This record gives sequence, structure tokens and C-alpha cells, in this order.
Amino acid sequence: MSHRPWAKPAGRLAMDFYFKACHAREEIKRLNIEIHQVATYLRDEDKYLQICEEQICPASPALAYQIRIHYIKQGCLNAHHVLHLLDIVKLPGFSGMIVPGERTQTGVGESRSIPMAKLPSLLVPVSHSPWVGQPSEDNICKQRDSPEDLEEEEEEDEHVEEASEAVLGILEVSEDT
Repeated sequence: MSHRPWAKPAGRLAMDFYFKACHAREEIKRLNIEIHQVATYLRDEDKYLQICEEQICPASPALAYQIRIHYIKQGCLNAHHVLHLLDIVKLPGFSGMIVPGERTQTGVGESRSIPMAKLPSLLVPVSHSPWVGQPSEDNICKQRDSPEDLEEEEEEDEHVEEASEAVLGILEVSEDT
């Protein structure tokens, strides 16, 4: 048995390479489909969150503000994903496309569905904002943050996080003594 061609190291390597190459072609076909689906999802989710915010804003500016925060965070993540998709397109031999398509699933909660945002029954609309220093209703509902604003907010968050870590470090040292 050990003298058969498939039992020798060179033969095993050749067989492994052959089967990996066969599987790679199948995987490329599947990834081309999945990349297209990701691009579609990113676009549809963006639209979905915008519409939800617009629908909720008249009844609950505070909830609309929370949707805006989620939208901004998702936008940063989505931009990161788009950059990776563009890197994939540049790969030699890429045969797919990243142009968004049309999603077939339009059920409630799907990113392609038409949002019907409603306030939960436990939430009572508040006529004034209880938060001091929070944006007004007009600012929440009508203004979109620019990329520069988002970068400034991100830098502020990083500074706050660094300061918090420094305070925690000081507390840990003081507990040790």
C-alpha cells in the first residue's frame, strides 16, 4: 500500500491541491452572491433606520434621538464594511459585483420592509425634553451629522474613555496601598 502513488507525500500534496482548487471555485461562486447580499443589506438598513427615525420623531423626539444614535453607530460600521468590500473588488480574479440589488424578504423587521414605527404602549409622549443639554426636537429630527461632526464626537468619546481608564488605574493603585 505504501508504494501506491496516492500514499507518497508528493501524491498526497497533488490530491490535496486538486480538491482545494475544486472547492475554491465553488466558494468563489458562493462569495460572489454573499458580497452582493451584504451590499444590498447595508443600503437597505440605512434607509430603514432613516425612515424609522422620521416616523417616530413627531411622537417621541427622545426615542428618535436614540434611533439617530444607533443609525450613526451603524453608519460608521457600514462605512468600515464598504471599505472592505472595495478591497475585495480590487483583488485579482474578482468576478462578483458590489452594486446593491433588490431584496426579496420584506417581512416585518426586515431591512427591506416598509417601516411602520410605533411607540410602545408604555411610552407616553413627553411635550418637553427632560434632559438638560440635549439637542432640541428640531435638531434631532431635521439635522444630519456631517462626517466632520461624527469624527469630533468619536474623538471626544476616545478622550472620555482614556480619562476613565486613567481614573480606574488610579483607583486600583490607591486600593493596593
